[in-house]
Amino acid sequence: MLSNRESARRSRRRKQEQMNEFDTQVNQLRAEHSTLLGRLGDMNQKFDAAAVDNRILRADIETLRTKVKMAEETVKRVTGVNPLQWARPNMGMPVNNTPRIPSTTGASLAPNQRVEVNSEGLQNQFATNPKNMYETMPHWNHKH
Repeated sequence: MLSNRESARRSRRRKQEQMNEFDTQVNQLRAEHSTLLGRLGDMNQKFDAAAVDNRILRADIETLRTKVKMAEETVKRVTGVNPLQWARPNMGMPVNNTPRIPSTTGASLAPNQRVEVNSEGLQNQFATNPKNMYETMPHWNHKH
C-alpha cells in the first residue's frame, strides 16, 4: 500500500510539472501570437500605403505621358518635323541626312544646328554641336 501511495504521489507530481510546462508554453505562444499580430498589422498598413503610392505613381505616369505627347505635337506643329526623327539623329539615319528644320525667321539652320524647344515651348535656335559652336553662332566670328 505504501508503494502505491508513493507511485500515485510521483504520478501527480509529474502531471503537475507537465501542466506547469504546458502553462509556460501557452504563455510563450500567446506572447509570440501577440507579437506576430502586431507585425501583421504593421505590414498591412505598409502594404496599404504602398498600394496608394503605386496608384498615385501610375496616375503620374499617365499625366506625364499625356504631357510628352502634347509636347511632341507642339514640336511637330512648330517645326513641321516629327520630333522622333530629329531627337535621335543616329538612329537609322545618317548624320548628313538630318532633317532641316525651318526657323521662326524663315532662314534655314546650318547642318550642325538644331532647334530645341524647352518646357515653355520657346526655341533655342543656337543649339549646336559644341565642336562647331563658334562657326555657327553669328556673334562669334572668331575663336576665343
